[in-house]
This record gives sequence, structure tokens and C-alpha cells, in this order.
Amino acid sequence: MRVRTLTRAPMFGTAGDVLKKLIKIPFLDYDNISLTFNQTGTAQNSGVPGRTGFTNFWGRIPFFQESDPQFGPSRAYQLGLTTDPTAKLTNFGFRSTFPFVGFDKERGPRAPSLAGQQTTLVDNFTQSNRLDFRTTRPLWPGATLDLSWNVKWSYNKNQTLRTDSLGFVSVISTTTTGNVERSYFTLPPVLIFESLRSSLREVNSQYELKLNDVEDTRSDEEKLAESFEQGFEAVPLLRALFGEFLPRINWSLKWDGLEKLPLFKDFISRLSLNHAYQSTFTRRFRGLPGGSKTTEMERVSYGFAPLVGLTFTFDQFLKGDMSANLRYNTGTTFDLNTAARNIVEAFSREISFTLDFSRKGFSIPLFGLKMQNDVDISLTYSLSKNSRKTYQVIERHINLTGVPLDGTTRVVVEPRFRYVLSSRVTASLFYRLTKITPDAQATRIPGSKTNEAGLDIHISIQ
Repeated sequence: MRVRTLTRAPMFGTAGDVLKKLIKIPFLDYDNISLTFNQTGTAQNSGVPGRTGFTNFWGRIPFFQESDPQFGPSRAYQLGLTTDPTAKLTNFGFRSTFPFVGFDKERGPRAPSLAGQQTTLVDNFTQSNRLDFRTTRPLWPGATLDLSWNVKWSYNKNQTLRTDSLGFVSVISTTTTGNVERSYFTLPPVLIFESLRSSLREVNSQYELKLNDVEDTRSDEEKLAESFEQGFEAVPLLRALFGEFLPRINWSLKWDGLEKLPLFKDFISRLSLNHAYQSTFTRRFRGLPGGSKTTEMERVSYGFAPLVGLTFTFDQFLKGDMSANLRYNTGTTFDLNTAARNIVEAFSREISFTLDFSRKGFSIPLFGLKMQNDVDISLTYSLSKNSRKTYQVIERHINLTGVPLDGTTRVVVEPRFRYVLSSRVTASLFYRLTKITPDAQATRIPGSKTNEAGLDIHISIQ
């Protein structure tokens, strides 16, 4: 009697296989990872007492000896931790908001005024920060995916100060401005992307909800600005934790080796596909008394450059080399002006096609001589459309029926022919047609049609 034992593999594999599929492949399986942080800052302060600050930096023990104003700027100031050259740092510890670590500052003395007169001083501080994160990973043979995240924030603070006879400082006025720019993720509300709820309609819905929230005491402009940022954003993971400083993913894809597919292998020697997505969110703000901020402008831009890009190299054609390039680009930008209470949409779309043919070194019998010849033929075609609309914020909602501002359709066709005879005679001929047609609503922009042609002949006699 034979007994046969059947062994069934686990449905989900071992624990190692599960971790590999859930963690290693999507998050760690990359060719390289690069992280770059760049910070530049400038501080200009007048009336700084003491000397150069050399003693404060090198002559005093950190955490045990505080900087002394009589020696000039403090160590913290020289390290860029404070904009006040004589400030004292206190209460080091963790914070509940980004970057989660911080400290308090106590303003230090400045040069005292003379003869009982108050001295007016000016402080100016600017800082720019940029954080870039990039990585590359292979998808399958011939295909490479590049992922990127970036965030940039800058800040400018200008203060007018006065000092008395003892060097105590009083602030007369403060002006602060800044902006935040980060990679963003949003998609047009078409087809399956409509479920992401990233559109102007979603901005309007969030704006109406915030206006009806009686516990929200912010101004209507700030509610509109927040609705603008959040309404266009798709898949807002971790937004509550990191707020406006968390960048979103952008990507580019390159796929070589498409000529091996059965559809192309008989007549194409090389075919590659390119696709790239890039989006940014920008916010410009101005400081208010009391430490709050008000938004002056916001911008959301996204586009595919290209959505589809194909580069062809054909098999030999008429004993020559032929190649082609096809690209389709799209781009959309929304600009919010909180003071004017309007949103301007700019849309662009372009399709371009280039075909090149060249044949080198073929001979043609002429008058009993064999003349060496080169021929280059190219054809370029592009169709681009640009349009703008404005959406007004009326009372307690956004008017989703946009008012056209302008729009044009531009067509360019350009064939070129170049012929070289035995390196002695070169003839070039080209023709370019440019046609601009305004949209029906954009009557302010006149249409135009331009025809250009040229002939160039060069003869070399030796």
C-alpha cells in the first residue's frame, strides 16, 4: 500500500515573502536615493555692540557659558540660529508642529543712544531653504522610473528698532513676507480621476463648508486660500501632520526596447517611450501684527511634459536613415488672488511631430563623372492651443462658469530640404507656414497667417 503525501504551499508565502512584497519592493528596491538640502541666509543688523564675536564663538564653553554682548555677536547668531545678534536662547525642547524641535529667544541689548537721544536701527533678515529627494528604480527590462519630491520655503523680515540710553530695544515696525513652494499632486477630473475629487468644484465645496462653520473665525480670504490648496490636492496623506511643508510625488518614466514588440519589430530598429508628470503648489504670504499671516497669492500648476513621447528609428529606408519624434504635452495653472477674489485658469496643449530622412555618400553619374551626394529632408509639424479663464468669487461661493479671457490655436508646418554635391555645392530650401487662430470668445486677439520661404546656395571652388 502506497501512501502519497501532498504538500500545499502557503497561499501568501512565508513571512519573508510578505515583507518583501509589501515593504522591500515598493519602498526600498531602488538603484539610488539622493537627498539634498540647501539653505542660504543673510542677516543685516545695525547698532551691534562689542567686538567681532570671535571670543563668543571660540572662547566660551557651549551650554555652560552664555555669550556676552561685550564680545559682539553671540554664537547662536553666528551659527544662524537667531536673527538677533545679542539674543539669548531659552526653553530648548520638542514642539507639536514641524520641525518639532525649537526654542524661545530673549532680545538682547544694542548700542545705546547718545546724549539722551533715541537711535533708530534697521534689521533685515532673509532666508531660503530647499529640500530635494530623488530616487530611481527599474520596473522591467528597459523601463526606468524616476521619482522626486521637493519643497522650498523662503522668509524675509524687516524691522525698524529704537534704543534708549541703556541699549534697551523697542520695535517700531515689522514687515514679514515669504513663500512656500512644494511638489504637488493633482489630476484633472476626467474619467477615473474624477473620484480623486481634485478640482475647482471641490475647492468651492470646501469653501462653502468653511464659511458655514461658525467656530472658524478666520477671514474669508484665509478660508478661500486653504480651500484652494486642499481642494485641488489629490490623495492628501499626512497633511494634518506636516501641513503645507509635505511635498508630493512627481515622476518620469522612460521605456526603451519597444521595438521588440511584435507590432514594431518588422520595420523599426529602435523605439523609446517617455512620460513625465510635474506639479507644484506655491503660496505667498505676508505677516500681520500679533504673529499671524495672511495669504496674498496661491498657485497650483500641473502638467505632463510629455504625456506621451515616442522616438522612432526606422530600419533602412531607400538606402538611408529615417527617424521620427512624436510628443504630446499638456499643462494647467490655477492662480488665486485673494485681494481680487478671483481664480485664473491657464490651459495649454501641444502636439508636435518631426520626421527626418538622410542619405549619405550615394553617387550619380553626371557628364561621365560619378558625383558623391548627400540629402537631408525634414518635416516639422506642431499644433498648440492656449487659453485662459477667470472664475469670480461671488458672495459665499465660487462662480464655476468661467469667463474666457483669451485663447489661440497655433499651427506651424516647416519642411526643409538640403542637398550636397561632392562637398562643393550645398543647396538648402525651406518653407514655414505659421497660422494663429483666436478662439471664438477671444475677439481681442486678431488672427494671422505667415508664409516664409528661403533658398541658400553655397559653391566652394578650390
